[in-house]
Amino acid sequence: MEQQHNSVTALMEAISGMSGEEFIFHKVHDNVYVRKCYGIEALTTLILEACNGVTMLTASAAILLDSSPSREILELQVREAWQLLRHLVPGIACQTLKLPSARPTSLEDVGTWADQTTFFDDSVVPFYEKHEQIRNNRWWNCVEPHYNAELHVSPLETSSSWQFSLTAPHNSIDGRGGFALLELFFEFLTSVIEKRAQPTSEIKWGEEVSRLPPPGPLATSFAKTGLPLESPKTPAPTSAEVENQAAPAMVPWIIPAVTIRDDVQGDIGRVVKFSPETTAKIHAACKEHGRTITQIVSALVILANTEAALKLAGQTGEEHYKHVSDGFSNSTHYLIAMNSISQRHKLPGGYDSFISPTSSPLCAVDSLPLFFPMDAIRKLVKPEATKRTALREVDHDQFWNGLVNDMAAVWKAIDVSLEAYFTRQAAMHDHRRSHNLLRWRPWPAQHLNAYLPSATRKTLTVEDVVASTRNNIPLFMTLFYQYNDQLSLNFSVGEKFATAESLRLVADIFEEWTMAVI
Repeated sequence: MEQQHNSVTALMEAISGMSGEEFIFHKVHDNVYVRKCYGIEALTTLILEACNGVTMLTASAAILLDSSPSREILELQVREAWQLLRHLVPGIACQTLKLPSARPTSLEDVGTWADQTTFFDDSVVPFYEKHEQIRNNRWWNCVEPHYNAELHVSPLETSSSWQFSLTAPHNSIDGRGGFALLELFFEFLTSVIEKRAQPTSEIKWGEEVSRLPPPGPLATSFAKTGLPLESPKTPAPTSAEVENQAAPAMVPWIIPAVTIRDDVQGDIGRVVKFSPETTAKIHAACKEHGRTITQIVSALVILANTEAALKLAGQTGEEHYKHVSDGFSNSTHYLIAMNSISQRHKLPGGYDSFISPTSSPLCAVDSLPLFFPMDAIRKLVKPEATKRTALREVDHDQFWNGLVNDMAAVWKAIDVSLEAYFTRQAAMHDHRRSHNLLRWRPWPAQHLNAYLPSATRKTLTVEDVVASTRNNIPLFMTLFYQYNDQLSLNFSVGEKFATAESLRLVADIFEEWTMAVI
């Protein structure tokens, strides 16, 4: 496996010949501004092209309006709020591979954009089902002349309840950012409904191009030096980090894919949503053992995926089970090859916020692989060859002091500084490297708290949220987030490689392990 760490000098040589201006929005002809994608932006664009929309992210919210506007009135209010969001965060109006942004010169230009990016559907569909429909059916290749974000609105079963879904390619959105944009949109929608919003006709359209930010990895250099490709002084990685990232002796457990259908290209999803009481117990257990929610949820997801993989392999057949169980027994590490780490909150120069004068990169996440030792996993889940299944060994001490400790140790060895963010993203930008997409780490996100359900009467209340990425590949992806004191996990997998029953098995095992160890 190719080593993840190169010197900054080597990385700069790999991207030599690229003008710094290419990665900063600049005017190329009348009212058109462009910059090139960088790092994870470029990688996710390539993945989306190669894998029929994989990494397309959709964030949805179910809302209740205090008033009961007609569909026609709400549509006008939504278009106005959407235009106000565009003025604040102009990046949502970019399009195509090089992210060109045409500067509007009039309200009519902005109205045309709103017409092309807002969609009302009058059919009444349950919240989670509608979210999955949009995630599966609304995706596009980045080389198409298509704006980078769409807003979908549809009624829910309850009177005055509506579903809002924001969808965009991952090069132009990340998990936390998706919820943050919905939060800003609802602020504008509330102000429009309450008739206190700035009229869009009074806005000086075109000035917002100053809020088109550089790529996240280059924002630090640009804020400090004005040079987007200035080499940071990155310390050499620690030996523990190098070992975690690319130790040559590591043998990761790779589960071979089995195709069960050739006539589909979508995905299937399942949401596990804990009650407020169970969520509180999970947080209390984390506090008691001095661990983070990310560490415990990651451990539980690994156990669920492991146990389900062995059981599903047994259902496939003896030969496949032997292949999977032998790999489980003989591998040294469990690989999560593409983990997201939010960097937005660290960015200097105002690039940490969508509401600052500079705005913030729409995709501001780092990505790196993690390798977790298999020993602790093998003490909790064991193959049972005679019945071609898996045995669960619930051991609190082994879970907390073995597996979760391993999670914490691996994370502690990772350099999550802005300098390391640049280093990893520069390596990712070198397209000569081999990229192997295997699994996504869950990401926690808390937004929209101003719109929590309460006894106090509100113009707009957010009753539920869900987020997921399009995933038609054979590996289970997991996202997690918390809203209204309820922890939720969204599991997904390509329907070409699994069934709804397979995904239900993973989710059920996850819930069972959770209740067993908290």
